[in-house]
Amino acid sequence: METSFYIIALIVFFAFFTQTATGFGALVISMTLGALLYPVDVLLNWFVPLVVLLSIYLLARHHDHIDWSLFLKKILPGMGLGMVAGQVLFYSLNAEVLRYALGVLIVFLAGRELLRNAAVVRNVPLLPWTLAAGVVHGIFATGGPVLVYALNSQSIEKSVFRSTLTLVWGVLASVLVTSYVMSGQLTIEALPRIGILAAVLPFSILLGEWAHHYINEALFKKAINVLLVFCGIVLLLK
Repeated sequence: METSFYIIALIVFFAFFTQTATGFGALVISMTLGALLYPVDVLLNWFVPLVVLLSIYLLARHHDHIDWSLFLKKILPGMGLGMVAGQVLFYSLNAEVLRYALGVLIVFLAGRELLRNAAVVRNVPLLPWTLAAGVVHGIFATGGPVLVYALNSQSIEKSVFRSTLTLVWGVLASVLVTSYVMSGQLTIEALPRIGILAAVLPFSILLGEWAHHYINEALFKKAINVLLVFCGIVLLLK
């Protein structure tokens, strides 16, 4: 096993700890950092199944906090349509274009989030943002920042925010895994490495559950966005 894969395992630990704590960030962080070591399409094969596994755990334990009305009426329709368009773009673009576009996306959205306190946007219409999040998710499996931006303009309690987003990522990741298998992108050869990375998840979950209850979320999110801006710039300059 090459050294770079062990670095990927460390990235998975940090990224999935973040998602366990906040409800988002696993694929954004892991794809941003992982793209410095491996092609985007390879990383998607490894990381998207892990999102399904994490979602199963979080939903089994915290399903009582899901806002079903928000999910079914305001999030799922827009993201579902957008993801279809994103998947069409995914199969027509090469890995270099995907990597560069991912860098632009990360810098723009993380930078916007860092500046949010200076110009807070309230009650933005959700449909345009859920459509955009679906397109991004279909291409990169990282529609989180777009959707989180929109949901941050709404009044949603922290535990409801995390559980409802977990349901979104679980459903969409399951669709993506099915798409990868049917297209031949995800094959049985990837299973050993997915299994190794899955062994990291219990440690991410333990620390993330603790952080969700005890760490100041606002400061935590700001630190993550600083890291994402840096990683996005690295991707653009690579």
